[in-house]
Amino acid sequence: RFVDNEHQHHLAMAFREESNLLLAFEDNVRRDINGVDEILRELKTEYAATGSISPKLLSYIAKTRSLPLVHVSMANAKGIIESSSLPEIVAMDITSSEYFQYFQSVNDQSPYFARPVIGRKTQSWLFHVSRRLNTPDGAFAGTVTVGVDPVFFTKFYKNMQLGQGFVVTILGLDGFIRLRQSADTTEIGTDIRPLSDFAKIVENKSGSGIRVSNIDHISRSYTYRTMTDYPFVLFISLPDREALADYYRLRDQYWLTALIGSIFVVIFFGLLLLLMDQRVKVELFLRE
Repeated sequence: RFVDNEHQHHLAMAFREESNLLLAFEDNVRRDINGVDEILRELKTEYAATGSISPKLLSYIAKTRSLPLVHVSMANAKGIIESSSLPEIVAMDITSSEYFQYFQSVNDQSPYFARPVIGRKTQSWLFHVSRRLNTPDGAFAGTVTVGVDPVFFTKFYKNMQLGQGFVVTILGLDGFIRLRQSADTTEIGTDIRPLSDFAKIVENKSGSGIRVSNIDHISRSYTYRTMTDYPFVLFISLPDREALADYYRLRDQYWLTALIGSIFVVIFFGLLLLLMDQRVKVELFLRE
């Protein structure tokens, strides 16, 4: 009973620590994504006022914002990039892009967060955040898009100097990992939709627990929360042997104490039985 109570106590402490770290991680991610979306809203305003977006403006934004920007681009209604902070992708056809196809068919004024892809020109991971452009009469005019570098979000892991076993994860509600960062590995783009836990995560919105990771196969203590303003679930996890290190140390001491006590009891009763046996033998000898 004592061991069970201590386990629950230390587990609750571990979850509280993870929850506090998760709040800091969420603030960090929100601040950066807010900055990205602010750029898109500025560009929409510029397009609504002038009917175009100049490459100089895009280049200026990309150079002056300390954000995870791979590129800032504008595509027309035909899906051709007309201007970009990354000159190599000007005139690229993006009609097959997830975000372009979405806005082409849906007059949605919210930002769209596409799945991670390998950039055709950069050959590195990025995910696109986009907004729809409209003509004055509300027709589809194209998109403004920021290519976001997921690795940028690893700065939280480095700045917080988290321990060796900590892992931070940004999971999209679409089921694709934007970033999973541990001490020695960075993972991007994994599709976890086939996992049975994914539906529960989306439904529950937040939670804590212990389970064996499907990715590194380590038993982990974890805490997660769905962001209220963006389609992401954020995770903090730690191997349970680290998260509950004080509990395991206390448990081992308890078991060792109990073992030593049991040994002493066995020795005591063994000696007692031996003495009783000797006494019986002596009494029998005297009677003879």
